[in-house]
Amino acid sequence: MEFEKTGKAGTPAVLLLTEDAPDAVFDKLRDMAGHFTLLAPPPGAGAEELEQALVRETGGLLWGAYGLRSGADTLLRLLSRGRVRVRTAVLEGPFTLPEAASFPGAGKLICWFGNKDKDAKKSWQSLGKAVSPIDSLTIKKLPRKESLLSFRPDVAAARLTGAFGEAVSVQRTARLPQSPEKVWLYLGLYPAGRELDWLTRTEPLIRDRQERLQILEGSSDKIRLWVHTTRVDPAEDGGSVCIDRLELNADKLNAAAKPLAEMYLAVVQLQRARGLKQN
Repeated sequence: MEFEKTGKAGTPAVLLLTEDAPDAVFDKLRDMAGHFTLLAPPPGAGAEELEQALVRETGGLLWGAYGLRSGADTLLRLLSRGRVRVRTAVLEGPFTLPEAASFPGAGKLICWFGNKDKDAKKSWQSLGKAVSPIDSLTIKKLPRKESLLSFRPDVAAARLTGAFGEAVSVQRTARLPQSPEKVWLYLGLYPAGRELDWLTRTEPLIRDRQERLQILEGSSDKIRLWVHTTRVDPAEDGGSVCIDRLELNADKLNAAAKPLAEMYLAVVQLQRARGLKQN
C-alpha cells in the first residue's frame, strides 16, 4: 500500500483517516499543507496494512493523526497494536472501541463532537473509561450528522494545526554491517543526545526492545521541543538499517534550526558507525 502525500518538505508527518478519497481530504485541509506532511491511505485500508506502510514511511512514528468516524475506528485499532506511535491523535464523531481497549501507541488523545451528537459523546465517555486523561472539544451549532471537517473545513484545519503544534522534521537513514542486536545494545550504552547539556529539561529515555525503538525528548529555553527517535531494523544482508528522526520546535528559529539538525544527525550516525567498529 502507498500513501498519497502532500505538504511541505521537512515537516512532521500527519496521518488523515476519513471516509473521503485522499484528494478530497487534501482539498478540505489544504491550509495544513504548509505546516505538515499529510499522509492519506486509499479508502478501506486496515490497521495492519497501515501499520506496515507507516513503519516503511515514517519509521512507525507520527507527529499527529486525525480519524473521522470509521477512520477513528481504524486509528484506534492501529494505536492498540502498539507498533505505530502517534504524538497527538484527534478523533471526531462516533466510533467503536477495539476489543483490547489499550493504546500503547497513543500519546495525547482528543475527541471532537457536536453538542447534539449523543453517540459521539458516548464514544468519548467509553474511551475515557479505558484511557485517562482525554481532552475533548464540543463544537457548538454543528448541524446533526455533520462533522467539523465537512461543515467548516477551514476551522477544522486551524484546530488540527493548533492541536498538533508546529515543528521541523529531519530524517536520516544509515546502513551498518553489525546485526540489529549489536546495534541495539550499543544504543543502550551510548544513547544519542547524552552530550546535549543545553537540553535543560529531559524526559526519561524510552527504549522499546521489541521494536528496537529509542526516544529522547527534551527542551530548553530556546528549544521548546526536541524529540530524537532512533529505530533499528534488520537489513537483508544480516546488517542493520538505522533510522534517526529529529523533530524540534524552535519557534521563529525553525528555519535556521533545520540545517543544524541535519548536521547533528549526520555527526550522530558517523560517531555511531565509528564506535560500533571500535567495539
